[in-house]
Parts: sequence; C-alpha cells; structure tokens
Amino acid sequence: MFACRRSARSVFITSAHWPSKMLLASRVSLNSKEHRAFTAGAVISILGLLATAFASFSSLKKWKHRRYLKELGITNGSKNCIGLAVDIGSSSVRCSAYVLRVDRSVTFVSGTLAQIKRDAIEIDGTADAEKVLHDVETSVDECLCRLRAMDLAHLVSVVGFASFVMNLVGVDRSGRPITPVLTYADRHPSTATYARKLRQSMTDRSNDASHLERPFNQPSGGQSSEKETLSGSTAMAMANRYLQLFSEVATTLSKDDGDSDVADDDKGKSKSSSPSRIQGGTAVLHNVTGAPIHTAYAAPQLWRLAVEEAELVNRVSKWQTLVSLCLARWTGATHLPVSFSEASWTGLLDFRALEWSAALTSMLPVPRLSLPDLADYHQGPHGAELAPAYVSRWPELSQARFLLGVGDGACANLGSGCGDSGRLAVTIGTSAAARVVIAEEELPSGGEDGNHGRSSLVPPGLWCYRIDRRRLLLGGALTDGGSLLKWISETFRVGPNAVSTESLAGKQQPGGHGLTILPFLSGERAPGWCPNATASILGLTKQTTGADVYRAGMEAVALRLAAIVRLMRPHLGQNLVVGASGTALERSGLWRQILADALGLEVVLEEQGEATSKGVAALMAEWRFEEEPLREAATQEQVLFRHTPHQDAHAAYQEALQRQDALYRALHPPQSGDHATSHVAL
Repeated sequence: MFACRRSARSVFITSAHWPSKMLLASRVSLNSKEHRAFTAGAVISILGLLATAFASFSSLKKWKHRRYLKELGITNGSKNCIGLAVDIGSSSVRCSAYVLRVDRSVTFVSGTLAQIKRDAIEIDGTADAEKVLHDVETSVDECLCRLRAMDLAHLVSVVGFASFVMNLVGVDRSGRPITPVLTYADRHPSTATYARKLRQSMTDRSNDASHLERPFNQPSGGQSSEKETLSGSTAMAMANRYLQLFSEVATTLSKDDGDSDVADDDKGKSKSSSPSRIQGGTAVLHNVTGAPIHTAYAAPQLWRLAVEEAELVNRVSKWQTLVSLCLARWTGATHLPVSFSEASWTGLLDFRALEWSAALTSMLPVPRLSLPDLADYHQGPHGAELAPAYVSRWPELSQARFLLGVGDGACANLGSGCGDSGRLAVTIGTSAAARVVIAEEELPSGGEDGNHGRSSLVPPGLWCYRIDRRRLLLGGALTDGGSLLKWISETFRVGPNAVSTESLAGKQQPGGHGLTILPFLSGERAPGWCPNATASILGLTKQTTGADVYRAGMEAVALRLAAIVRLMRPHLGQNLVVGASGTALERSGLWRQILADALGLEVVLEEQGEATSKGVAALMAEWRFEEEPLREAATQEQVLFRHTPHQDAHAAYQEALQRQDALYRALHPPQSGDHATSHVAL
C-alpha cells in the first residue's frame, strides 16, 4: 500500500513539473517566481480536471443507482421497501433481501444471498441452539454488508423468518438455552416408548374426551350439533373411497349415535364400534391438534426428557423455538411468544382454539406455564427494542419490524405460488411432502352429499397446521425423498453420473421392472406414521438392474405422495395444478413426469429460485401493505416445464400403489390401539 502511495505521489510531482520541463526544452527562460506561478497554475488545472472527472463519475454512479432503484420499484414517493428473509434450514441458514411492493409482489435483490452451510441436526436428532443462532447472525451480517455496498441497507423495514419445524429449546430464567433443541428428527430409542404410553393413556381417557370432538370447521367455543357430525358413508367418500383404515384403529364420528364407523371396502359394509374401545382418544386428539402422537412431535419428546433428565427440565423457565430464542436475545428479553405456525408444528396446539391443547398438555410432566406465549406471526418485536449491542451492529434495523417464525413448509407453498386450494405444492428434496393451503373461510363443512361432500374431520394419516389466523396447511410428509435415490445410486452403482443414470431409468416402462419398494430408510411419517417402518425391496431377480431399482425408487416416493394426495382430495379445488419444487424435482424431468403420472395431475415447474425465502417475503409484503388497496394482481412466474399425465401410465401406477400397500400391510401390521400406525389403502 505504501509503495502505491509513493508511486502516485511521484506521478503527481512529475505531472506538476511537466510544463516547466517543456518550457526548458523549448529554450524559454523563466525566473524562479514565474516558474513557481506557472507550476501552481498547472497543478490547479490538473486538480480541476481530476475534480471534474470525479464529479462526473459520482454523477454517473448516482444516476445508475437511481435507475437501479427505479427498476426495483423503489422511487421517491413509493411505499415499496426492502425486507430481509431469514431461512433457518436443517442443512443451512440463508439470509436474502427482497423488494416488497404494494401490490404484494416480491423480487429478490440479486447478489444479497448469504448462506451458511452446516448440518444443524445431530445424530440423535437434536440441535445446538448456540451454533444455529451464530449462523443466523452471521448470515444477517453478510446480507446487510452486501446491501450497504449497494446503498440499500437503509431501506430495510421488516425482517421475517422461516424455520424447520418442529423445534423446541428450554431456556432458564435469564433466557439462556439449557437443553438441546428438540426436533422432528428425534432418534432417541426411548421416545417411541413414551409415544406408545401417551397413546395408550389417551385411549384410556377417551370417555372423558367428548369435548375434543369438534368438526374440522368448528371454531373455538362453538357448539357441535349432531347434524354437523360425519356419517360413515361420507367418511368413505371424502377421499374418493381411499380411506380404508385398519379395522382396529379407523374411526369417525357417526351422525346418528356418535359411534365410530370402520371402513371395510372388501365387504362394502360398515361396522359400528365405540370410540372409547377403538383408540378414540388419539383419533379425536388428532382432529384437535392436527397431528398424530408420534416421535416427530413434542409431546413424547418432552415426556422422555422430563423423565430421563428431570434435573435439567426442572431448570427450564420457558420453552422457545429457535426464532423466538433468536429474537429474544436480540431484544434482551428472557423469552418471546411463539407464532401459531411454529406452535402448531409441535403437535401441542389446538389449531382451532389457537391455544395449547389442555387434554394433551395436562398429561405431560412439564409445567403448562413453561410453554411459550402464543401470537400471530406479525406480532413480533420492533427494531426500537433491539439491545444496544445489536443496534450498533445493525443500525439499519433499528426501525425495522421483526416477524415471528413460520414453518418452512408453509413458506415453500406461498413462495411457489401454491397459496390456495387450487394449487397443490409437492416438494422433493432430501425429504418429500405434499401440501395445500386452506383459507379460514374455505374450511369444508360436513353433512353434505356423501359422494360430493367434504369431510369436517382432519383426514387420518395427514397433518393440519396453522399458518396464521386466516390460513391452514393440510398435507403429509415423507422422511425420505431424494435421500432414497442417493442411497440407491451409491449402493447399486447405477451409472457414472446423474445424467446417465436418469437416461437408463427413463428407458424403463412404468412399473415394468416388477419391483415394489417401501421407501422408509429413515422410518415413516405420513400416511401410516409407523415409527418402526423400514425400507424394503420386493421382486428382485437375476435380471434386475441398477436402473430398475433406481426407477422403482423414484416411483415408490411418487406413489407414497399419491397416497397422501388421495387423502387430501376432499380439500383440493377444481382444475388442480401441482406446483413442483425441491432440488430433486427441479433437476429431474423424469421424476416430474413420474409424479404427474402417479397423481394423474398436471405438474408444472416455475422459475422461482428459493421458494421458502420467497414465501417469507410474501408474508412480509402481506403484513407490510395489509391496509393498502390491492390495485393489481402480483405477476406470475414463468413456467419452465409442464408435464401432462399419461393415462396408461396412471393406470399402471394405480396397480403399483395397490401392490405397495399390500406389502406395507404384510410387513407393518397395525398395533391395537395405536393410532400412529393407522394406514390407508385403495
């Protein structure tokens, strides 16, 4: 650096003395006074030229910046602003900036994505809160640094969060995390034991659970009449006669006498039995919380921790999510409320009443007062509440509004344009899921015609979570999606690279390999919720190739998603379109076509980038401009790929789904009174 300064100085001195040297060369004689005056004039002229050049450069830079702001839609008098979207994933943390517009459209600010890659979840299924918080703060630092370089940081007015769910961490009275972060990926062997105990306890108490039996569309405090309950015929029709539950665990409320009906497609009859005798407590509780009692949710995990690490749990003052813990630290609070969305994903929330389920939480050895307060996602702290250390670190956020966390699945739906019942979001990344957004006013009502009516119950096998006061998210998830294909590729050595592997698999006919696969390398969630389910391959012969297994793996995941979607049918709109997302689907045209054929629906892939972060931005824009009139609809993304189902392939996959279901039944028979092993069949 010093060498550069000396070089610049020598150039300036040389430039300043250049006129004098030219005069000497032309034999013009000057006395010392004239020489100094001439040199000073030359220096002033050079400085003037430099100043003019610098002013021109500054003007050009300002003009470019104004043009860039105009392209973003941020001009004088415009109410458009910038929001920071923080996405806390299980494998990385991302922070990116979006322009939020009055018309509710959002645009990613190119060059602002800051990503910290790290696997947050340990082998036992827990996470380290301090490591996650450090990654969040680092990503915000980097994103703001890039915005400062663009002279845009001062325009940030809102910060929103998406997070992997479920997650809970216990904090002491000072707000310091003292427990590991409990997550959906729990791997403690004893958690399944506590889940079984909890299900049995709920079954034993089912006679006292009549107050839980509210229909899907009954608001908190409402009275459920006999006319609003569901008949056996309606229950069978609500998923196009796809809801055949195992005879010992499948129950719905009877319109006439309140008994349960067990679907029996083989005989075409219904058998009446009492909910108190058939896991009635867990079935009704599932209709209240929207989630089964399973190791992926908080209840059995909290019970295990309270028994096995009682001393640690006794020190917990409040339970927090990662987002609420992060915001509490930034504002100097000991704890903050948790959003309805994140609370719903714990499996402890009565999603209609928007309060913790009294029936479930009363059974846990955890003080009810230690559960966090509840609020909607937009009821987070203001930037003025930031602690001094963070005000000096992020001065641009001192006037911003911080939103509470929302589940990443819900944000992925909104970010991929699947914000209503007419658009079904299917994601295949490492895992897989199918989800649909249901507005509060669109909640289905029971008691309609059996062939066309919609169920008032949360369909068994699915989950139903809150997004906010106005919207619900209905769907199901698989633990293994792209992870299954990765395992098959590495184990069977299908091809030298992904392109050749997909080319080989694409030559196979739908279901022509003769294989049936249960894709449960990491256990099963929806729709069977069998905690001990394992992966299986049936039909291997000497003629079976690695490409056969690879194609069968793709089809197996698509078929499990088809099983989930069939349960969702009563809550899906007409002219349904499937919005594909996730790394695996974005990269594989073959898998998208298999999905379209398995579902019998059109699948589209749109140009949208980070769907989860974009969903956070969409929520920020909704809140920021809620009181502004919506002048025009947000622009639609460009469709990159469109896949139309082939009827012959769809018929073949219907038969393949029957074979897959039969294999599931044979290997994972239901346990008496165990709602988590409820399964569906054609």
